[in-house]
Amino acid sequence: MVIITMSSKGQVVIPKEIREILALKPGTKFNVKLDEKKIIFEPIIDINFKELIVRISDKKVSEFIEETKKLESERERKLLKALGVE
Repeated sequence: MVIITMSSKGQVVIPKEIREILALKPGTKFNVKLDEKKIIFEPIIDINFKELIVRISDKKVSEFIEETKKLESERERKLLKALGVE
């Protein structure tokens, strides 16, 4: 678990490890939800369609899907580790 502190302006800093794992960049927009007593920040993913088309055309679609699944699985594993939940 990571503990952060909210500023007097209501700002919080997402820890570097989590920003890196989720590939969050300055300017990333988030959907913010309240779930009972939990605040949930969901990054709005900006898909670069040009890059996506090039990657798909360079590989078979099935290979692309498999690669995406592996990256997502690794990202989840790193996030759980950063949060101390393994």
